[in-house]
Amino acid sequence: MRFIRFSSPGGKARVGLLDRGGVSPVVDRDGRAVSCLSHLSPEWGPGDRKRLDLEVALPANSVTWLAPVEPRSVIGTGTNYHDHLVEMAAAAPPAPTANFMKLPASWTGPDTDVILPPGAFVDYEGEIAVVIGRRAHRVAVADVDGHLLGVCLANDVSARDIPTTQLTLGKSMPGFCPLGPALVTLDEVDLDALSFTVQVNGEVRQTASSGSMVHSIRELVASFSHSLALEAGDVILTGSPAGVGVARRPPVALVGGDVVEVHSPQLGVLRNRFLAFSPTGAYYPLP
Repeated sequence: MRFIRFSSPGGKARVGLLDRGGVSPVVDRDGRAVSCLSHLSPEWGPGDRKRLDLEVALPANSVTWLAPVEPRSVIGTGTNYHDHLVEMAAAAPPAPTANFMKLPASWTGPDTDVILPPGAFVDYEGEIAVVIGRRAHRVAVADVDGHLLGVCLANDVSARDIPTTQLTLGKSMPGFCPLGPALVTLDEVDLDALSFTVQVNGEVRQTASSGSMVHSIRELVASFSHSLALEAGDVILTGSPAGVGVARRPPVALVGGDVVEVHSPQLGVLRNRFLAFSPTGAYYPLP
């Protein structure tokens, strides 16, 4: 199943099920509108559509798509693709590494604009995001699937000029964690065969498959759960492949007017435009 969070003009955020080009708003067993995907996890299992009470579908292009989840926490994984290790001249970590957090003000949805901080070297990092569906603490790799809500795409936007000793600051600026477009449940995907590309203004910069990860999605979740109590709605960013702007020669930062798209045949397209900062508050693409 594919779920989105959306709003209609003048309406509040809702959860909807994507089906044949329409969005069916979801209500719970008591007929109340569901506004948060993590609230669904006790109500359904992957593929168990009959337990959802769905309203009449709306055209998918008639609503505003929001980030599919509202994370309590976003945990970032670094250096988790072999080719990215090579371009960054880094050694493979012997175990999954939680390098940073992204604070709540950083996440945003598909088709939103992100303001570039003045003077910062801002980079794109396409990724697969995995969303927790049920509390996970000290979970074995073989049991991870029962604790997952699903997966979506992410862009781990990064201010590279922030020192690595303050990595969370460079990762948590407003809009620096686009998520979307939809939350896809595990019955529709193979976690070890998720592919994606990243395009900047139509130019392919990154290409990857989850099968090329140093540590698999399940290994990441299991490892982090042995230190953390992961709760429903929490997000883990699973790492970015080679092709980031800072590794190009010469390095290339995002500028006002750039459009970054993360494309996946399994998960859809996550698109965001980046706008130059203006002290007057009028944000605009650079000429």
